Amino acid sequence: LGIVGRSRKIQIEIARDHGLLDNYYACGGCLLTDDHFANRMKDYLKFNSDMKIDDIYILKVGRHFRYKNTKIIVGRNESENNLLLTLKKLNDLIIEAKDVTGPITIVQGDYDNNTLKYAAKLTLRYSDLDDLQGQVIFGTDYNNLAEEMTIEIENDKILKKYIL
Repeated sequence: LGIVGRSRKIQIEIARDHGLLDNYYACGGCLLTDDHFANRMKDYLKFNSDMKIDDIYILKVGRHFRYKNTKIIVGRNESENNLLLTLKKLNDLIIEAKDVTGPITIVQGDYDNNTLKYAAKLTLRYSDLDDLQGQVIFGTDYNNLAEEMTIEIENDKILKKYIL
């Protein structure tokens, strides 16, 4: 391959040619050197004693929030939305904006009405909603999101207070 020295220029060119730059980290590739991932891992270990490989995968996807004792994950794009649906656990709650393009939000763990409202606000905040109020649909089965809620969005400072 002609790779000599410490430069990664050739490896980056090869990765770019093969469409592999989505997970490139200039620091050597260890996800624990990424502050966001490291914070998510610390949070996971603080609230969970048993870790499976899918638990690690989901730490790499979306925007993560910790509200009280509940984990909320909001997809950033269609690819992450699909991955979240694949990685969600049986009892995880799914929230989606109604009648507007937006993220899939996964709520993991026990939640109360305030937690549900916060997760709904996050879902609408990261959607294409042009208004300050919108509707979400939710449930545990993506093919049957039967429950609805109308909610007002709050400002970013309040919403991002719990981001990991």
